[in-house]
Amino acid sequence: MSLKPRLKSVKVAVLLINFHQEAMTRQCLTTLVKQSRPADKILVLDNEATKDLDLSFFPEVVYYRQRQNLGFARGMNWLMAKAKEFNCQYAVMLNNDTEAKMDFLEKILKTARHQGANDALSCVITQKPDPTRIWFAGGQLIWPWLTRHQGLNQKLEQWQRPPIYQVDWLSGCALGVFLDTWGKVGGFDEGFFTYLEDVDWCLRLKQHGGRLLVINQPLLTHEVSADCLTKMEWQARNSVRLIKKYQRRGVQFIVWLNALGQVAIYLGQGRLNLTTTAHFLSIIKESLKR
Repeated sequence: MSLKPRLKSVKVAVLLINFHQEAMTRQCLTTLVKQSRPADKILVLDNEATKDLDLSFFPEVVYYRQRQNLGFARGMNWLMAKAKEFNCQYAVMLNNDTEAKMDFLEKILKTARHQGANDALSCVITQKPDPTRIWFAGGQLIWPWLTRHQGLNQKLEQWQRPPIYQVDWLSGCALGVFLDTWGKVGGFDEGFFTYLEDVDWCLRLKQHGGRLLVINQPLLTHEVSADCLTKMEWQARNSVRLIKKYQRRGVQFIVWLNALGQVAIYLGQGRLNLTTTAHFLSIIKESLKR
């Protein structure tokens, strides 16, 4: 017998974190309140906020202001706990810079009804301002610990996959899961703060017998942000943390092999130059000492 609650009566929460992006958050909420299957709760955590967001047009939203920056990992754990307090059974985390099609939540829940109780779900996510191109269609782990967005920059018409397919990891940009499963797996590792906490969580979900599934439909668009030094620093630190957590032998060798692979990819994409490459590698070196 399935341990899943009946999906028609399941109480669903959508979780968002705002961090100095009020306009994006409001636009995301505009699409969420128009869903064909409305969320029972929409919870917004405002990180490092000095004043309340003006969400007067969204009476459905439960708003929390946090003076400090909890980061994505700790902030989302906090929201998951709040969803549990509201007796929600299913939660969908979203980046605040996404916009959802009207049937996004309905299709997530319909798919969840036919999959395992321990499975997590996402969908194909396209880019803004060009929604004909893919931003994320599932995550792939490539030895040694390189993370890759499947379908990145491909045209939707070129993406040929089954209606629902399994991947190595899902992005925290859009991830649906039963709260009982979240409790069994445990929340995000808050040591990651931001970036790669989703990969780590997905690896732990698989250890509990869960699958990571993508609905092969473009149900979300995502504002593709430009790279910045801080983002690169977190990616460097957290790649070391991820490898240390799961690699039993040859940690230093694997870390440096992975770092060189990352640098090669970033240089090929024009995301690093000689100066930023040196800084990226210095962060790797510092992180190995910890």
